[in-house]
Amino acid sequence: MIIEKITGRTWEQQVHDRILRPLGLRHTDTPGTRPFLPHPHTANHQQFTADGPMVDTTIPYRPFDSGADGSMTGTARDLNRFFAALTGGQLLKPVELAAMRNTVPVPQDSGHPEGTEDGLGLFFTPLSCGGGYLGHGGSGFGYVVRAASTTDGRRTITVSAHSRSADPQTTARQEDALRDLIDHALCRTA
Repeated sequence: MIIEKITGRTWEQQVHDRILRPLGLRHTDTPGTRPFLPHPHTANHQQFTADGPMVDTTIPYRPFDSGADGSMTGTARDLNRFFAALTGGQLLKPVELAAMRNTVPVPQDSGHPEGTEDGLGLFFTPLSCGGGYLGHGGSGFGYVVRAASTTDGRRTITVSAHSRSADPQTTARQEDALRDLIDHALCRTA
């Protein structure tokens, strides 16, 4: 609503004009309330009770994710390009990117790795090899996505899981596995 009030254009128009088109993100879209995903796409499965079945939540969830906070669809490759451009300083003025990178410690019981800090839309997470990465994740019924970039934007990775258990221990193992994948990919020597 703020974007529309200030610019006279929808957030979708601004995202397309300012980010998707300039970065060539041809496989990212803002489908609004359209309930269908472009093909090919993954299937998402959610377990709602610990002893219950995994339920296909791929399409039923789409109409509920229609606002600026979650209605975009895209590929891991496009998300990597976006994070490389953002953290590499191609999308924002230096002072704006610095504001996003201005972080505060995340409480230890938050579920984030020790040493994680929260900024304006970006988390800073330490790497086992030193330094850290900037990233942001998202989740919904049946999926978890984590995008991460080295602080200079030279290396990016997007990892996702397309099933979510109702069992807290299984969920914790899944989160640990996603974090380990990010750590290994960003710590790998060239």
